[in-house]
Amino acid sequence: MTYKRKKYHTGDTHLKKRWRVRNRKKDLDQIDEDLKEGKSEKLLNQDVDLDLPGAAQHYCLHCARYFVDEQALNEHFKTKVHKRRLKALELEPYSIEESERAAGHGNFKQAVKRKIVTQNTEKPTDEDVKKILSKVWDSKITSRRHSALFVNGAKATEHFIYLTPHIDFAERLQKREQLQKVLQLRKSNIVLENVESLWQVYEDLNTKKEEYSKRKEEISRELGKLIKNDPDSNTTKKFKIQSDLIKDNLKKLKAPLWSAEEAAIIEVLKLPNNLHNRTPNEEKKIIHTYLHRPDNNKDHLKIGRELNLIELKKNENYYLKGNAAIFELGAKFYFSKVLRENKFVQFSNPDFVKSLIVEGCGQDHTSADNTFILHHDEDSKVNIDSRVHLTGGGSLCSFLAYHAKNILYPKVLPFKYFTMGRQYVPAPSEEDSLFHVSQSSVIEMFGAAKSAEDLDQMLDSLVELLKNTYSKLGYHFRLSLIPADKLFMWESHRVVAEMYSTSLKDYIEVANVSLSGDFISKRLMLTYVENKQNKFPHIISGTLLNVPKFLGCVLEHDADFSVPKLFKVENWTL
Repeated sequence: MTYKRKKYHTGDTHLKKRWRVRNRKKDLDQIDEDLKEGKSEKLLNQDVDLDLPGAAQHYCLHCARYFVDEQALNEHFKTKVHKRRLKALELEPYSIEESERAAGHGNFKQAVKRKIVTQNTEKPTDEDVKKILSKVWDSKITSRRHSALFVNGAKATEHFIYLTPHIDFAERLQKREQLQKVLQLRKSNIVLENVESLWQVYEDLNTKKEEYSKRKEEISRELGKLIKNDPDSNTTKKFKIQSDLIKDNLKKLKAPLWSAEEAAIIEVLKLPNNLHNRTPNEEKKIIHTYLHRPDNNKDHLKIGRELNLIELKKNENYYLKGNAAIFELGAKFYFSKVLRENKFVQFSNPDFVKSLIVEGCGQDHTSADNTFILHHDEDSKVNIDSRVHLTGGGSLCSFLAYHAKNILYPKVLPFKYFTMGRQYVPAPSEEDSLFHVSQSSVIEMFGAAKSAEDLDQMLDSLVELLKNTYSKLGYHFRLSLIPADKLFMWESHRVVAEMYSTSLKDYIEVANVSLSGDFISKRLMLTYVENKQNKFPHIISGTLLNVPKFLGCVLEHDADFSVPKLFKVENWTL
């Protein structure tokens, strides 16, 4: 039996393959449409389809092909087939408009040549996010951004996380104009747009993580039902693949999310406190003056040596002798008596605090100019975020070391504490003087209230207390409000008591009272519970007496030095 030939043409195999539709891929104009932003995102993140290679999870946009796994896809990117496709896509595809222009309808336009690059299939790594963040922040994001207050990710295994600060940046951004004005008035070098950009990167990654986690929970619930009823079905297998893919995505997202979170939150923690409505914008404002300032050329060190009262070798090493020692003790006993009469509770604080507390109080815990830092000289592996600082019992840090991560009973608010002790601050000047000593005997106060209104009342009563207490001593002084650009970052308002120094021809701050609102409470998680809600108390603090500065100014007053009657031994009381 003879059979009819099936093929009548020879040498046309390449032509027939071109027109077969069984495995036909998309044309260039169709691929060009796929490359548009909205569509490409959908194609690169397709749902699991078991009928397609690699369950439709490894797709080449430019070649319109599916691959079995990520390795096969990456190998494809290196082939000449893929590179030829990229070259072909460089020219804009032929369109109806171009055909009309060729027929004389319109003006001729040269085809535009574009740069086509291979899609990025890799999940962002920790280093990738750092590169993104470095462009945003105008400086390279290092592998280590020092913070004792906020610790996340892999660093959490290095030391114990005592607390996590409350971050209210999203709330503050709702009043962006106010925040921008605060930065301007404080003359801060922080660029708010950069902080916002860092925060946005973190928010985007965090949103992605929440979406993955939510989808993972949904799939887990469905998978639990399917495994009970039909464990070997295609639907069950599909859900298992989806679950594995989401777990893998969450794992790959972890490192970049930690890096973005650290970069954003540490910069947010550097933002200063809001300003109180009483704080002057530019110039210091004098609100009270007592008597007239002295008019002479006295120098407290010269007088102190002549009267054998002071032996000052340098700012870190000085001694008060004779009546100067009595003056120091008498001043502290006088102020403590006044404070107890005004229902202040006396405290005794430690001299040392951890880095966490220093940063929580708004200071740079890495700077030796802010606090005395203790660590073993031979220890080459010092954790810069977990060191001990010498601040003295008469400091804000010592009070907050007790109150950090503390939940108060609402009925104890408002409260007012004070302490007599030492305050240690690195000398701000190389000039040897009682005005620049590193250790001072002080009276430090600390208080808290439920609201800003209650705090203002406490401030007003403290201002009156300072007026009355210093007026009884018979020395010239004045009370002033410090302008915004002279405040510390944690302060919203500061009132200072100043005395005139004839040797410096300027006023010296001998006492101060500062408001910080709920700024420090949020950083160190000092809370109280009211109506089953956690709230943050508003804090007031200050040094009501700095003995070395006070003594230096008194020695330079017009009258000859003598111990005030209120400071004499017979008036000392505990």
